[in-house]
Amino acid sequence: MKELTVDEIKKIYSENSFIKCRKYYDIDFWCMIPLVVVNEKGEKTTVCRWGINSNEELQMESGKFKGNFISLKKYKNNESYYKKIYC
Repeated sequence: MKELTVDEIKKIYSENSFIKCRKYYDIDFWCMIPLVVVNEKGEKTTVCRWGINSNEELQMESGKFKGNFISLKKYKNNESYYKKIYC
């Protein structure tokens, strides 16, 4: 697995988001490429459905962090509660 940067996450999303979303969370399409997300407590989960909204937030729609989001701006500056994202 490779730790992803914000630019890599956005590239994966733009190239692989094709599952139509019903306009939840300001997202048009879901991406089904699995990501492994690790929070600051070291807890991790696999997210198999996720999207990026217009506020640059990665919305998780599966896994134990379902319904939560990651501010990509904070993630990029290492200020996010979620510390690592792998693919």
